[in-house]
Amino acid sequence: MDLSKIRSGLSTGMSLNESDNPALWTYKRVEKIIQNFEEKLNQDQEIGLRLVSFNDITIYLDSIGYWGPNIIIFYGASDKGEKVELIQNISQLNILLITLPKTKPESRSIGFIGEINK
Repeated sequence: MDLSKIRSGLSTGMSLNESDNPALWTYKRVEKIIQNFEEKLNQDQEIGLRLVSFNDITIYLDSIGYWGPNIIIFYGASDKGEKVELIQNISQLNILLITLPKTKPESRSIGFIGEINK
């Protein structure tokens, strides 16, 4: 066990489990940021992602998961209705949250599915 990594994790407020799994730490922070963003939406809006590094793709975001120690996965659909999964290394994480018109009138929010065990 790497004690320096544990000490470093504890000094930043991470739990032992989070310091051993940076994807979990990142996932929890992304979850909180998205929930705060969703709280500001009106009833006709939903959250989306814009990926400018992927030729300006827009994703209607459905859920997020992680696969420790370093992968975050975003699930959703493109603005053309295509199913998408964005697999992102936490060191490359760079997303733009945007408001989009709802695709369906019923209320929905992002699902946080936790760790992917594939």
